[in-house]
Amino acid sequence: MLAYVVLSAVTAPLGRVPIREGLRRFGYVFLPLELGCAFIAFGDDALQLFRVSAAVARVLLLLGFVWSLALAVPIVRRATATRRHALLAFSPIAAALAGITWLWARWYA
Repeated sequence: MLAYVVLSAVTAPLGRVPIREGLRRFGYVFLPLELGCAFIAFGDDALQLFRVSAAVARVLLLLGFVWSLALAVPIVRRATATRRHALLAFSPIAAALAGITWLWARWYA
């Protein structure tokens, strides 16, 4: 949670959004990736039983990452006033999504 607060504290000023608004809106971006991570974490035993945990983990992480990026575009765009501010705010969010995906992918590589 602390990492999310720090990310919002960095992202909100870049997009010229109040930090409180950034905290409220930007968290939704991470939900699809979190859903994929939850399926992997809670279904790990069943996936290992069928010997498909690495393949399913890669697919779920990729789908969660793409879905989160696709969701980030309208959320960030609606929160910011200009396209330039949206791009500036989108960059750290995309980097955080890529980092989280990379960490989970390394776990299942």
